[in-house]
Amino acid sequence: MHSYGSQSLGPVDTWPAMAKLTRHSSMLPAQQESPSRGQVAEMWATDEPTGAAPEPDVAEVACRVVTAAARSDKSTRAVETTRAVETTRPLRRWRDWLIPRTILGMVMLILVASGALAASGVGLFSYYSFRRTESEDKINAKVLEVRNASAAINDATTKGKTDIEAALAPLRELQAGGDKLTQLLAKAAPAIYYVQTLDESGQPSVGSAFAIAADSEQTLLITSYSTVRASTRAPAPGISVLQGKDTFKATLHTWDESKDLALLMIPRKNGPKLTFAPADPTPALGSQIFAISGLGANGGSIVQGQIADLSASGLQHTTAIGPQFQGGPLVNAKGEVVAIASRSYSPQGFVPEAVWFAPPIRAACEKVLRCPTNEKDLTAGARR
Repeated sequence: MHSYGSQSLGPVDTWPAMAKLTRHSSMLPAQQESPSRGQVAEMWATDEPTGAAPEPDVAEVACRVVTAAARSDKSTRAVETTRAVETTRPLRRWRDWLIPRTILGMVMLILVASGALAASGVGLFSYYSFRRTESEDKINAKVLEVRNASAAINDATTKGKTDIEAALAPLRELQAGGDKLTQLLAKAAPAIYYVQTLDESGQPSVGSAFAIAADSEQTLLITSYSTVRASTRAPAPGISVLQGKDTFKATLHTWDESKDLALLMIPRKNGPKLTFAPADPTPALGSQIFAISGLGANGGSIVQGQIADLSASGLQHTTAIGPQFQGGPLVNAKGEVVAIASRSYSPQGFVPEAVWFAPPIRAACEKVLRCPTNEKDLTAGARR
């Protein structure tokens, strides 16, 4: 029940009236929250065609209800208006968020940007340093590989040249040119002499000789026994040895007819001499050998040949031995004496023709020379 003054209204009488008025609360102006009695009557008449006015108590209650409804309606419209405004309000652009609007904001933005740039710079520099170090390491490794490869190539080249020279040495010995012959002759010539004497029939007998030892009084020469054989018997013809423009009178000291060797002495102090070739290794078969004579425009002459055989009894060789070469030295490519040239030495008992025999140099130590172990301080053998 609802009371209004001294009169009470039931729900049946009151609520229909309030419902009518509430439906028309929108008729109030926007600025007015509570309707007047006249406005209530106008609202009532809208739903009452008869134009009957509401009873006073009903009108009072209706005014209150309409006031509340109007307020509620205005609140609803305000919320809807707010939502519509928010819905239609444009969103803030990205620059509104990023670009500050105050000096302090600008300063903070600059500081943040500077820090970011510094951090990125440190990172980039660190990456650059790392990549540079890595690149330098790779480059150094490649340079080292190139150097090692270059050193290996140089070593292989040097070794190859050495091997080639060693392989060509025998061929060069077999095909000695004019330069090599000239060098050998120039090296041996100071110790080579040309021998002149007479044979048993008084005919000239010639050959060569070479110095094998010398001291402050005399020089010892080895020659061929066949050349000076007539001087081994009385009356002995004289023996002369020539070297360039110098001529010496030689003395026959001793001889060994089985080896076709003889020892002469000349009065020449400390004359140049030749040396023995090493006993080990022995000369190889096919190696080159050279015969030197004291007769020649250049102080001597030289011919070459090859070793065909080597034994204890003698050396077989293909060097052409003329009369002026017998008694002269047979030397190797270094100028060392290997044997003594002979035209009559025949350990096998037959006369040599295309291949000649020569007594080894150390065969002279059996009779005509005294040879110490070192083969340096050679002296004359026993006088005959």
